Amino acid sequence: MERVGYSSPFVPAEWIRAHGFRPSRIPPSPSSADGFDIPRAGACPYARAFVQHVGEDETIRVAVMTTTCDQMRRMADVLARRVKMPVFLMHVPATWETREAGRFYKKELKRLGTFLADLGGRTPTETAIAQAARKYDDARSALRALAAVLPARRFAQALADFHERGAADCRLTPNSHHIKLSRLQGARHFEVFDWIEQAGGRVALNATESGERTLPAPLDRRRLNRDPLEALVEAYFGAIPDAFRRPDSRLHEWLQKEFAERAIRGVVFVQHTWCDLWRAAAPRIREWSGLPMATVEIGDGGELNGHSASRIQALLEAIR
Repeated sequence: MERVGYSSPFVPAEWIRAHGFRPSRIPPSPSSADGFDIPRAGACPYARAFVQHVGEDETIRVAVMTTTCDQMRRMADVLARRVKMPVFLMHVPATWETREAGRFYKKELKRLGTFLADLGGRTPTETAIAQAARKYDDARSALRALAAVLPARRFAQALADFHERGAADCRLTPNSHHIKLSRLQGARHFEVFDWIEQAGGRVALNATESGERTLPAPLDRRRLNRDPLEALVEAYFGAIPDAFRRPDSRLHEWLQKEFAERAIRGVVFVQHTWCDLWRAAAPRIREWSGLPMATVEIGDGGELNGHSASRIQALLEAIR
C-alpha cells in the first residue's frame, strides 16, 4: 500500500485509506542537509521541514498539502517542481460559518479522491468509507483515553506517532499504552514538556498543531451510515479549531472550554519562527484568558529558543 504524506489536520486520514493508500501525517523534524536549497529567511521552518522530509523519504509516494497557510501553499509549488512525485494542493476555506464553505470543502475531498483514484487507487463505496471512518474514530477514542494514563510528553508523542503511522499500525486501548514510538522520541520540541515538569508544572492540555486540538470531533455514527462523506465534513471542517479560520472564534471558544474544564493556570505558547498567523493570535489569547503566558519559539533547525527554559521557569514562579 503506497504511502501518502500530508501535513494538515484538515485532511481526513480515513478518506485517504478508503482510496487504497496509507495515510501518514508527517511531523517534520528538520535535517542538517537541505537538498532543495530553500531560502531560510522568511520561510517557515515547519513548512520547509515538511518539504525536506517528503523529498527525502523514499517510502512516501504522494504528497497532499493544503491552503491553510501561505507558507504551505508556497512550499507545495516548491515540492511539485523539485521532486518526482504527485503533489496535490487541497483548498480549505478559511471561512466556515456558511453552508457554501462546507460544500466547497466537500468538493475538495471529492477532488482529492479522484486524484488518488487516477494514481491507481480505488473509488470506494460508501460502505468502505464508513468502515475506514469507524476504524479511525474508534482509534481516536482510545487515544483520547490515554490522556489520563500517560505522562504529558508520552501522550504528545503517542498523538504524533498515531498521526504518522495511522490506525492500522497503532494498537490503542484505554487499558494499554504499549505504543511503539518511531523517530519522534528524540524530537527536540518535545523538550518543552520536560522543562515544564522540571520547573514544577504539569501540562494539562496540549493544544499545539500535533496535539488534542487538531483531532477531529467524534463521528456522528447515524450520519456516518447515511452519508459517510458528510460525516467526515462535519467532524473535520465543521469542528477543528484553528487560527487560520475566519472568524477565529471557534478556536477561542474551544480554548475557553478546555481551560475551564482542566483548571488551566498558565499558558506556554509554542510558535514557529516566521509563523505570522499564530504570532498574531498570541496577544488575543493572552488578553481574553487573563492568564500568565510564556512564549516558546521553535527555530529554523527545529531547536527551541535558548531563553525558553528561563521563560517557563518565570511563568511557573508567577503562578505559584
